[in-house]
Parts: sequence; structure tokens; C-alpha cells
Amino acid sequence: MEVINKYDLNDPILFRNFQKKNKVTDAPYHVIENVFDSTQVKNILDILSSYDDSAIDTEQFKNNEHLKWVYIKCRDSELDSPYDISKRVPEFKLYDDMIIEACLQANRSIWNLDINGVITTKYLIYEQDKYSDWHTDGAFGIHADISSDIMWRKLSATVALTDDEYDGGEFEMVLSSNPSTSYVKIKPSKGSIILFPPFINHRISPVTRGIKKTLVYWFCGSRWR
Repeated sequence: MEVINKYDLNDPILFRNFQKKNKVTDAPYHVIENVFDSTQVKNILDILSSYDDSAIDTEQFKNNEHLKWVYIKCRDSELDSPYDISKRVPEFKLYDDMIIEACLQANRSIWNLDINGVITTKYLIYEQDKYSDWHTDGAFGIHADISSDIMWRKLSATVALTDDEYDGGEFEMVLSSNPSTSYVKIKPSKGSIILFPPFINHRISPVTRGIKKTLVYWFCGSRWR
């Protein structure tokens, strides 16, 4: 039998002091505030809003998503989809670089997950009454016979491009096995990023006024170990 070390965390004072010193929280997410200022957010929206009309209604693909989205590609290495679900937007690369670096820096400071790739940016539009039901972005594991070089989603990121332009539309995350009684609601300010593990159950509540716009990133790496 492999020897597994067991650690004693029953000393509450010692553990709490460690949490405070290392900025460890019990929350399964992290918000990076003010990655972009209002001028930068406006520039991003000016670039992306021209693709609003070409965004695809996801109800034709998934019954738990009721919104519109389009993939935004700004790097030569990103392959084109055979379907009309992606747009080449090279002028977005400056902001794409800033988002990726902010997320990677937060990962290094908090989780230090083994990350070596990122999935193409997804631009999401929630109009009134639109929402995304409870779901996860990726499971813990897959069957062992699947190729070992598959990219595993290890960190999800949501970039807020709007805030007071809409009501409702909160990001909600489960904190226990009963989502109806134990979950957090977050409405980040525009220009901020929510980072969270992709296997945590979450949703976007229905938008009751206006339009919510976000960007979604998934950071990937080798098999969990």
C-alpha cells in the first residue's frame, strides 16, 4: 500500500493564522477587481458589439443555456471552426493578453495549478429574461483510455463588461450539496474577473432589465494529479 501522509488541521488558531498570512479564504472563487478601467471596457465593447447581431442563440444547442454567444479569436494559432460560430478579431488581442496575464498571475498566487493553455475566448450576451441554468464547466475525470494529451479544464474565468446596464443576471455558485439553500450571488463591477474551479456548480440568474455582456475563458492543463 502506498503511504499517504495525514495532516492535523484541528488546531483552529494555527490554521486561521495561516489563512490570514497567506490570504487563503474558504470561498471557492476569487474576484480580480478593476482589471480594466471604464475607458478600456468601453473600448472592448466598441470592438465586440459589432458582432452582437452575428452571435448564435444557444437554445438550439443546449437546453440549459438561454443566451447568445460567439467565439472571439485574435491569435494566428487559433483554428477556425467549420461552423459559423467564431470571428477573427485581431484588434482584441491587446485586451486578451491582459486578461490572460491577470488570470495566470492570480493562479500563481492562489492555486498554482498546472496550466499551459487557454480555450478560445467566448463572448456572451444575456438579453432580458435570458439565463444559464445550473451546470459545471468540466468534470473531475474521464475514462483512462482517452488520450493522455487531452487538455483538462482547470480554471474558469468570467470577465464582466457591464454592471449597472442590467438587473438580475447574478453569478451564483453552489457552496454545498443543496443549491437552493446554500449558494453565493456575485455581481462583479465591470472590468473585474471572477475565477473559479470549473467543476463547481454555478449559473447565471435571469436578467430582468437591460443586457449583460461577459467574456468567458477556460484555462487548461495536463491531467489532474
